[in-house]
Amino acid sequence: MESWNSPGRNCGACGYGTCDEFSRALDAGVRTIHDCPFTSDPVCQEHPDAGTILGSADILGDPFDFILHPLPGECSARKILLPFRPDLVERWNIQPGDILTG
Repeated sequence: MESWNSPGRNCGACGYGTCDEFSRALDAGVRTIHDCPFTSDPVCQEHPDAGTILGSADILGDPFDFILHPLPGECSARKILLPFRPDLVERWNIQPGDILTG
């Protein structure tokens, strides 16, 4: 079995809530280290000049107000989501600190 070092991000992208849960799934043989998006380096490539990649305008042709860059060592910029549908927050039992993907 290949060695895996927990990135400690608890991102949930592997399908588990925490890296510890993912590690237990590895030990049980249910998952492989390649199911962790932070296992391989190409996932976390730095893009120092986002303007070159993104251009200078959005899909409507309007100039960007700002571009979110990831923190050093992060794969993407962290964001705070403010839901417009409080009924869904209640129905889905979304709590502060939960990791949401979409």
